[in-house]
Amino acid sequence: MEKISIIEYDDAGRILQTGLASLENVEVEFALGKLLLQGEADPLTQYVRSDGVIEARPHNPARLDGMVLRDLPAPCVLMLDGTSYDCDDTECELSFSLPGLHHIQVEAWPMQSAVFEVAT
Repeated sequence: MEKISIIEYDDAGRILQTGLASLENVEVEFALGKLLLQGEADPLTQYVRSDGVIEARPHNPARLDGMVLRDLPAPCVLMLDGTSYDCDDTECELSFSLPGLHHIQVEAWPMQSAVFEVAT
């Protein structure tokens, strides 16, 4: 049974999974409405455009300057220690109620994630 490389993606172009599958399975999945492409892609650095072309995800311009996130792509989602916050601003001053190492992630699809750590 012949195997082919496939990419499954969602309506926004997020690559959900990649792998090898038999042509018969791919045809069944496609008939069921799954968005599939033949090929290989990296979900961290690539996405599928609305025309079905695989393209590099743009760089996220967000940067951490002390305790201030600057150059945020508005709108975006800030994930602070696993909790999501919608953000419509290009800057955000951070403050944490507990000391420790805090994980920050900036998401603005289809840009790549920007990840930071802050020790307080």
